[in-house]
Amino acid sequence: MKVLKITMRNIFLSLVVLLINGCGVLDVPLKVYKSAKNYAFPPGERLYWKSVDIIIRKNANRNYPIAIDITLIKDEALFNKILELDSSKWFDQKDILLKTFAEEIVIESWELAPEDGLKVPEKFFKEERVFGALVFGKYFNDGDYKARIDNLEGMVVIDFDVDELNVSKFRCWMCADCATPEHDVPEPKKPRKSISEIVKEAADSYDAFAQRILYE
Repeated sequence: MKVLKITMRNIFLSLVVLLINGCGVLDVPLKVYKSAKNYAFPPGERLYWKSVDIIIRKNANRNYPIAIDITLIKDEALFNKILELDSSKWFDQKDILLKTFAEEIVIESWELAPEDGLKVPEKFFKEERVFGALVFGKYFNDGDYKARIDNLEGMVVIDFDVDELNVSKFRCWMCADCATPEHDVPEPKKPRKSISEIVKEAADSYDAFAQRILYE
């Protein structure tokens, strides 16, 4: 009977120690569970971009280079907060946000002059799962040069005009291996153009080009 009492006492003392140090001990299996859950069911959504092209129009930003950020945000609450920022506040707070949320924000930055353009590297967005994606532009003019782009699919074009930012996607028939063609869009008689030709034509004459290949 005495042995039983000593054993029960030891068990009780062990439980007290576990409760005192519970934060350190219980966090371990909890972290393992969260890691396993995120591995099996990764949070966020994939981006269905086939390609992303940036073009800067002639005379944009008073003929000065434009600072451009594409941000992929991997935390829902953080995305909602950043979504509330205009482009000016984003660039003001950018360094602090990137230091504070280094794991939650994936970013690519450029500074492009008028009539410049580039294709965003596919490796930047291909494997990411995000809660949102935003593009920011830094113009001299007052205004909010920001656009949400995670909801776009296919071939995405980010067009920095003289004093505005336009974001569009090509019609599906422009993509030869598109899995979701639009049946209401007639197949053009001309051969399909390469993306470089399309972007050049868009830069030369955006309005006429948009009527033919961009969504309304």
